[in-house]
Amino acid sequence: MIELDHAIGYSGFVTDSIFLHPNCKDYVLMTGSNVIISDLADPHKQFFLKGHDNLITCLAISNQGKLLASGYSLFSISFFLY
Repeated sequence: MIELDHAIGYSGFVTDSIFLHPNCKDYVLMTGSNVIISDLADPHKQFFLKGHDNLITCLAISNQGKLLASGYSLFSISFFLY
């Protein structure tokens, strides 16, 4: 199996799918069935959150930036501690 090491590009097909992290150093976006946390200063520094088996359609981040929630089609919700 090949593991994803780096992602590039953004379609913007799903609205509200990219957020600036409250620390103002990172951004969080959903792409396909993954959530990606990327460093604004270093585009190769990315962390992939995997766990969905379908395309993610919603993403939220807490005001403090320590909690992320993602989901799809009203059937699955995942929470991640950052």
